[in-house]
Formats: sequence, structure tokens, C-alpha cells
Amino acid sequence: MVCGSLFVGTANCDYEAVAAAYAGWYVGIGISYQYTKGEVQLDDNLKSEVFPAVPAAVDAHNFSLVKSNVGKVGTALTAGYGNIFGGNYYIGGEISLDIAGSKSRTEYTTRFSDTTLKTRGFIPTIALRLGGFIPSVDCLAYVKVGFTFLNNKFENDVRFPGQGFGSQKITPIVGIGLEKMIFDNCSLKIEGDYRFSANKKKSGIMMYNNGQPLNAKYNGTINNKVRGYVVRVICVYHF
Repeated sequence: MVCGSLFVGTANCDYEAVAAAYAGWYVGIGISYQYTKGEVQLDDNLKSEVFPAVPAAVDAHNFSLVKSNVGKVGTALTAGYGNIFGGNYYIGGEISLDIAGSKSRTEYTTRFSDTTLKTRGFIPTIALRLGGFIPSVDCLAYVKVGFTFLNNKFENDVRFPGQGFGSQKITPIVGIGLEKMIFDNCSLKIEGDYRFSANKKKSGIMMYNNGQPLNAKYNGTINNKVRGYVVRVICVYHF
């Protein structure tokens, strides 16, 4: 058993040897909870001649077409390499893949109906791990910085037929985590990543009303935004 593991005492531990157990290649599998917040905004000052019956409802900037807050439990896969230096400092890199089913959200409003926002649950991440072994708690503590790929799809079949589009973008992440050896070559880690906002805009859209063209163009912009976080619990095998 590794000194400092879940089942072995640490009174006479060589902490440099314990820290070295985290070095090298590794793979892992576990569960993740992904929370994704999506929103589609319309940024334009729509004049009353576009919607003469409801000028107050649309004569504004940056109002929301639809919002979606989706939490999903799924599978987490990870692989990477790390090394120990200076006795107990750690540096490494890894790739992660969070897998959960896609979910949609349709929100009905007085202005724009049948608006669907689909959040994709297949999200890869690449990150750098920086931290160190903490003898007092026998754990590797680390922070993460890297990038992830977020994917959101906006559709509107009535007011904006054919004008749906996706927000697909590589966006930064930051995270923190703890990892503890439980057997000779196996550890358990819990970590969380915050995914910053990914935005995609589309401008110059033709306005429609219940599927019929209004014969009016405007310089409006639709902004599809997505952000969120993920929490993982992963069992890791060290080679």
C-alpha cells in the first residue's frame, strides 16, 4: 500500500515518496454534473412600424428571446500526465470529456413563441493542472486553467423560420480540485470547472410574423450565449 493512502497511516511516511505516487501517466472514469445556462438575446431598437400593434413590447434593446438552465448528470472521462518537482510541487496536463444527453428548452413569451434552445452534453476540455501535495491532509491540491468547447443551438420555427444557429466556441475554464490515493495505483479526485461565456452573434435578419414575411429588414443582432460549470468525481488509475 502507498504510505498516505486511505488505508495506511502516515506517522512514518516519506512524503516525497507519497507525492511521487501522483507522477506519470494516468486515466480515469467517473461521473459529472454539468450545469449549463443558455440565453438568446435580441439587440435592436425595433420601431413601431415593424410591430405596430405592440410597440411597447419590442421597442427596447437587449431583450431575451429564451433562457435555459439545464443540469445534467453524466459520465466523465479523463487522461493526462503529471510530474512532481521541488519535493511536492505538481504540474501536469490533461484532457477530459463530459458526456450527457442533449436537452432542449422551449419558452413561450408574448413576443416570440416556439423558441427552442438545445444544450449539447458532449463537452471536451483540455487543461493545465498546477498544485502540490499537502502532507497535513495527504492530498494533492491543484488549480486548473484551460479551454473547453461549448455548444448551444437556437431554433425558432415561427417568428424567425430558418434563422436558428448554434453557439459553438472554444472558451476558457478555471477550476480547483483535490486528489487522494486510495490504493497503490489508484486515486480518487473531486474537482470543479467554471466555463466562461461563449457567444455567437448573427446580424441583419429578416423579421417574420407567424411565418409570413413583414417585408422589413433591420440591423438587429441575435446573440446566442452559453456558460456554466461542471463538477466531477473520478477514479484515477496511475501507470
